Amino acid sequence: MQLHLFFERTKLKISLGYGLESVFWDANQQQVTRKHPQYIELNNAFYKLKRLAEQALTEAKLKNIPITRKYILEKLGMTKLPEMTIEGVYKRFLKAGQTKQATTIKSYNVMYHSLTAFFEAKNKEMLFSAITTEFLDGWCAYLAKKGNNNITVEKKLKVLQVFLRFAEELDLFDMKIMRKFRFRAHKSSKKIHLTFEELLHIYYFDFQANYLKRVRDFFCFGCFTGLRYQDLNTFTKEQVIDIEGQRVIRIIDHKTRSHLIVPLNEYALSILQRYDYQLPHYSNQVFNRYIKEVCEKAGLDTMVEKVAFVGTQRVNKVLKKSELVTCHTARRTFITLGLERGIPIQVMKELVGHSKLEQTLSYTEVLNKVKINEFNKAWGN
Repeated sequence: MQLHLFFERTKLKISLGYGLESVFWDANQQQVTRKHPQYIELNNAFYKLKRLAEQALTEAKLKNIPITRKYILEKLGMTKLPEMTIEGVYKRFLKAGQTKQATTIKSYNVMYHSLTAFFEAKNKEMLFSAITTEFLDGWCAYLAKKGNNNITVEKKLKVLQVFLRFAEELDLFDMKIMRKFRFRAHKSSKKIHLTFEELLHIYYFDFQANYLKRVRDFFCFGCFTGLRYQDLNTFTKEQVIDIEGQRVIRIIDHKTRSHLIVPLNEYALSILQRYDYQLPHYSNQVFNRYIKEVCEKAGLDTMVEKVAFVGTQRVNKVLKKSELVTCHTARRTFITLGLERGIPIQVMKELVGHSKLEQTLSYTEVLNKVKINEFNKAWGN
């Protein structure tokens, strides 16, 4: 529960130190509903704080006292409150995000464990006041020393931002610190996708082992539909419907909760019919191991230079394409091939359920084939 005060173009959030689920709050009456077992005590505490705040603002105006954050907190007797630890707030953060996907919660925990490890390495108490731009620089350097490449560091910074915004809502952190901070990362090489020729080669390849055929079909279905791994793994026959004579998949995206309509081409339909519309299921780890075997046996041995940066150090590796394929390669292949073949980018955004156009635009950087074709058209080659 929080009291929001507005004065001198400033917004001050004052926490009552009690978490309250939204179902127990009456937004119109601005009070705790009778459904809560402690609604009387909570409302009394809230009204008392509100009354003291209003008296402080009135007194300041009458006596021409400058209204500042410090003045308000002093009048409310809240200047000596102990600072909440990051550990305690993180528990509340996880509780508030209970409805998030398991992969999202995992990313929260990975970030938090690396953050606590850095605090321990620095022998510092885990307080929000310790998080400064210098602290963030040190944390990034620490992650790099631990072998995290720049892409991984950037991901952890984004997750940290989500957590710190939650802390800001509790008036425990100022996000201006994060806005001032700049992580200067060198760009790593882009993730791979399959060409249309490679995709069809795998699609038609005659694998001897049945488990490789099933993995191939699961992967190819992702390449032909662009569905996320979670959506592929929970696919059901009931999600296939007819719209104006066209067989399509209608689902609610696991990640964004957006409603998607994805037309099925002949290749995707053939795979579904092969399994009576019930695709095999895999754990992410098992699938990523098997799909590499599929691509290796199919002969995807084009050599690819993989460039990554750990801090400022450039790390170059030359690997077979089969070694770099993962479950997400299917989605990347669908988007890349679709854009190459002329699907407008706004339509592609809707097909794959991206919440922002920028996410879809990030795939256009790999469309070398389109660049060459358009160049040749312009110059008559």
